[in-house]
Amino acid sequence: MNDVKPSIKLMAATMCTTLYAMCSCIKAYIPSPWSYGQFRPAIVLPSFFATVFGPMPAGVGTPEGTLIANSVKHGYILVREGQGASQFS
Repeated sequence: MNDVKPSIKLMAATMCTTLYAMCSCIKAYIPSPWSYGQFRPAIVLPSFFATVFGPMPAGVGTPEGTLIANSVKHGYILVREGQGASQFS
């Protein structure tokens, strides 16, 4: 994937962010069948972008899309500091 231009990677990361946030917002209010978490079929989008454009657009687009979708759902910017690191401390 080294032959992909940086401008194309930036465009792909922006598209991944936008599509992931839109799909996550649309499906944000559907409860999970296991009563925990959210039902997010949008998770296939980062896999597609990683396969076509390399890991950078998916790695940048997914967290940004999640931040946007969660912020829209809750009504304010939702940043949870140390969410992943707190499991190991």
